[in-house]
Amino acid sequence: MDRYELTNPWSRYAGVLYSNKPNTVAQTDRRAENVWTGIQTKSNVAGEIKLFPFLTFKSTIAVDLIRGLSSSFDPSYYLDGDEYNTYTKVSRTSYNTDYWVFDNYFTYNQKFDKHTVNAMVGTSAEKKRYEEISASKEGMVNNDPSQRILNAGTINPAASGYITTQTLNSYFGRLFYSYNDRYMVTGNIRYDGSSAFAKGNKWGVFPSVSAGWNFSEEKFLHTIDWLSQGKLRIG
Repeated sequence: MDRYELTNPWSRYAGVLYSNKPNTVAQTDRRAENVWTGIQTKSNVAGEIKLFPFLTFKSTIAVDLIRGLSSSFDPSYYLDGDEYNTYTKVSRTSYNTDYWVFDNYFTYNQKFDKHTVNAMVGTSAEKKRYEEISASKEGMVNNDPSQRILNAGTINPAASGYITTQTLNSYFGRLFYSYNDRYMVTGNIRYDGSSAFAKGNKWGVFPSVSAGWNFSEEKFLHTIDWLSQGKLRIG
């Protein structure tokens, strides 16, 4: 009992007697001193131009910014031989995230009698940058709020930080054809370059194709009352 400090608010809890189990109430009280603050903003701007009745151009740009700060404080206290902290510790961690994506594409849509053609070509670029910086010190004079700054620490200074960047650049196209709203074919192709791809293989081609049959539009099925719509698709 002589290790308890009556003036130390984190020493007013007694440990769990005759066991090595921590005092959960004391843990909650101490961890309440760790605070995260941050701000995030999202913005999106888009514009569309109808060049011809059958051709449109659309451009969009989106930006996402995040700023965060984690403030951590570990007080010095003594509850029992299993639950104590000798040195007061203060740490600060700053988080920054910058993300943007820029899309541009043309869309062609035309119908000729029973034939429908829809085509799209475009490009997309995006980048995400994350930065984290952390610093800490121990050995403040006491647990007073005025001591909860890095400059008040006297021992064990530490600092760390890193930056990660992810980028993606894409070129893509799609062609859709439909005959009489019954028979449909779609082809897609993408040419992507990504920082996540292995060195020497930063670019790749990703094609796909699919076909569909809207069999509920066939005349020989119009007499079936319980069938409202039926479609078979393979890709």
